[in-house]
Amino acid sequence: MDEEKRKKILNGVLSIPEKNLVNYIVGGKLVTQSDIFDALRATNSPKAEDKIRTIKTLLRTLDESEWNIAVSNDTINSYNTYLTKFPQGEHSIDCKSKLEHLDDLIWNEALDKLGEVSLNQYKSLFPNGRHMEECNMYLSDLPWLEVKAKQPSPTIDDYEAYMRKYPGCHDDEVMSAINDLKDD
Repeated sequence: MDEEKRKKILNGVLSIPEKNLVNYIVGGKLVTQSDIFDALRATNSPKAEDKIRTIKTLLRTLDESEWNIAVSNDTINSYNTYLTKFPQGEHSIDCKSKLEHLDDLIWNEALDKLGEVSLNQYKSLFPNGRHMEECNMYLSDLPWLEVKAKQPSPTIDDYEAYMRKYPGCHDDEVMSAINDLKDD
């Protein structure tokens, strides 16, 4: 079905309004900008280059508009939406930079809270995030992190309870922490 529609678009590029062609390009599922421009040039029509210029202008205008929306919303979703529509857009490098900044910001917030909820929130916001490996490592070692994060500070009883529940895990660190507490 999609291949039929793709062929229909490419065969009818001269008769399809420029705005519709732009929508097909931005949709990105059926045809690319190169597909449309190649199909237009293949027609050898004198109208082809004018149509290409109009499409380029419309794409630049739409790119700028989508970027302004992304920046004004300043959310992960808005930046991802921009990149989905304009993966090679005028602002794609800036957009990726904004997403990397947000990735780091959310990761640092997750580290500050360092718990199952904050780590899973990071994973849901950035499923391919820069800190995913570390996030998964923390999640797999959450009981140990929770003991270390106890407030005001973990006690000997906390460490001993951890050792009973998770024998063989972090034994050296647990014993060191217990010894430090006994020394104090």
